[in-house]
Amino acid sequence: VGVELSDNLEPTKRGLILHQCFELMDSRKLNADAIKRFIGHDFTEQELGAVSKAVVDFDAWLRNRFLPVDIAREVPMLALNSEGSVVSGIIDLLVETDKGFWIIDHKTDSSEDLELLFARYHPQLRAYSDAVGRARPDKKVLGAGINWIKYGIVMMK
Repeated sequence: VGVELSDNLEPTKRGLILHQCFELMDSRKLNADAIKRFIGHDFTEQELGAVSKAVVDFDAWLRNRFLPVDIAREVPMLALNSEGSVVSGIIDLLVETDKGFWIIDHKTDSSEDLELLFARYHPQLRAYSDAVGRARPDKKVLGAGINWIKYGIVMMK
């Protein structure tokens, strides 16, 4: 189930709000007032219901798909890439399984061509994967994907 906010928000602000929803609402039982206060957005009842359902559905998919032993959210990353450049960012989800790691990034873009968008974000995912692989050589990175929040679709590569 996809989710969209009804306000006429600029894309960056909308993305930040939805990222925060997926970070804060995952398994916590926060009431509507707490969510609004923590995130700083005055959700309508319909929006909050849609976002809550999207988060619950995504969390169920994540747990069923990967059988994680650990899920780390908003993981800061600072590393050197193979060319010696500093790469920094925040990994939205670092999912650890018995066999290795999966990296998932939340995106809120609006496009009909998700394959093209995935290709645009692939260098970011590759940088995250390489950094995790160097930091944890004991477990390999098995893949990376994007949770397209607006569409309720997860693409894995």
